[in-house]
Amino acid sequence: MRQALLWATWFVLSGCCSDEHHAKEPVVTEKPVTDCESAQEFKTTMTYLRAAKEMKLAEPVMRTVALGVASGCTGAAGRFIAVTELLKKSGLDSASAIEIGGQAAQRSDGAAEAFSSIFKQAFLKSNLDLDIADALRLARKLSLDYTGSPATAQDDFAGIVHFCQKPRHLDLPKPACAKLAARIAAYGEGAEHSANAEAFITAFDFLTEDDGPHLTTADAIIIAEALVAVSPFAVDNFQQAFAYAVAPSGLKMERGEAVLFSQQVAKHSAGTLKVER
Repeated sequence: MRQALLWATWFVLSGCCSDEHHAKEPVVTEKPVTDCESAQEFKTTMTYLRAAKEMKLAEPVMRTVALGVASGCTGAAGRFIAVTELLKKSGLDSASAIEIGGQAAQRSDGAAEAFSSIFKQAFLKSNLDLDIADALRLARKLSLDYTGSPATAQDDFAGIVHFCQKPRHLDLPKPACAKLAARIAAYGEGAEHSANAEAFITAFDFLTEDDGPHLTTADAIIIAEALVAVSPFAVDNFQQAFAYAVAPSGLKMERGEAVLFSQQVAKHSAGTLKVER
């Protein structure tokens, strides 16, 4: 019990964010809030914790946890409860579920929703079937710890997972699909908007076309990811450069040479513009 109380005190003092579980803090733009319903969030959290007899928390611990959740302002209790319940039902121990639920309470509704969605896709046997530790690590990276738009990361991740598992497309093993989807979604970190999944799929389809580069699946995955890593706009530049490179009125290159040339052109899609003053 003493250990639980110490943990709950740490929860409030640290803002429920532990470096042990994630390498960096999310960049959150703060703004003054004057209409925070902290009392209601505290009461809602207390009601939930008191009803969760299986967690066996002492009253002082419940109060400390509820106070930490209430600091997340309006909607924090709902975020806390949704994430905590999801993780408990997935087999995670109560202390860890409360800790991650507490972190979700401090973020936006969008971040909490993205966490739940990505975790389910990563963890459920009907989807990627990762073990719970890997599923948690992936979901946190793309939502609670994400510096861009979690909703965008959620969409990019889901788009690649769906494409991975479609017959006659990538046909990757589930662990490989999870890693690819996480990387593609992460390339949008720091960007206000991203369409990395769409760009990757467009690039892959073009790279494997019979009348295009006509690459193998393995080579197409590598080049498509490399293009998205530069920028989603690199895909369109690659396509335009390739068409010009192989055209009789253009550079008259063979396919292989044209692919290399087009990559060189596309890498400048995220170039720096020098302005004379």
